[in-house]
Amino acid sequence: MKDKDFEQLKQGFKEIADIVHGKDVPGTDEVMIKPRGKSTPIKPININLNSVDITKFRLSLNMSQEMFADVIGVSPSTVRAWEQGKRHPNQSIFRLITLIQNDPQRIKELVKLKVNA
Repeated sequence: MKDKDFEQLKQGFKEIADIVHGKDVPGTDEVMIKPRGKSTPIKPININLNSVDITKFRLSLNMSQEMFADVIGVSPSTVRAWEQGKRHPNQSIFRLITLIQNDPQRIKELVKLKVNA
């Protein structure tokens, strides 16, 4: 492998690590996901969600705090703290919320399957 190719590969791995750790990487404002076999651009992470936005979002999904907590993978008390403005979600949670915002119907389908299981 040529030195130039190796350096490009090394830079690519560094950028992947930066993205995983929530750092900004030029040219990665939009991420592509493949829900149900088709590529769909998703919005950049919205880290400006406040307590009212989180509550409105949860209610738009017709979910209780307990159900929303289960879907996101946190405790109901954590969701309550977000909605009361006492705590704020971390970047991973913001990414998860962004993914759900882009395909809310899919989450509703998954929750329905879980409830009926």
